[in-house]
Amino acid sequence: MRRLPLSLVLAILSAIITLICGIPRMGIGLLVGIPVAMSQRYLSRLGLKQIGESNNITSVIAVLKWSLLRLILAFAALAGAWPFGPQVMLGILLTMVFEMGTYIGTLWLMTNKPLE
Repeated sequence: MRRLPLSLVLAILSAIITLICGIPRMGIGLLVGIPVAMSQRYLSRLGLKQIGESNNITSVIAVLKWSLLRLILAFAALAGAWPFGPQVMLGILLTMVFEMGTYIGTLWLMTNKPLE
């Protein structure tokens, strides 16, 4: 059985908490941001897969192209939420921050493993 990504779990829990606390627009933003964060996760893994296959400048350029696509996707999600207000935008942004936080956490765990 595959594990759910931590960012997905955090976004769902945060959405539940915001709905309970009476901030439904932010909860909706958190839930709407999940597909954006998961697609960004997919794009980053796709870029890393390309750099793992060959270690030359063309693979690095490919990773940069995937990163640019991720940036455009994040901007489009926030721009699309603009008419719905700042709470929805903040919810979407928070979901993307959760995704970035899991990247940083994974990197921290990878760099702090004891050498064997």
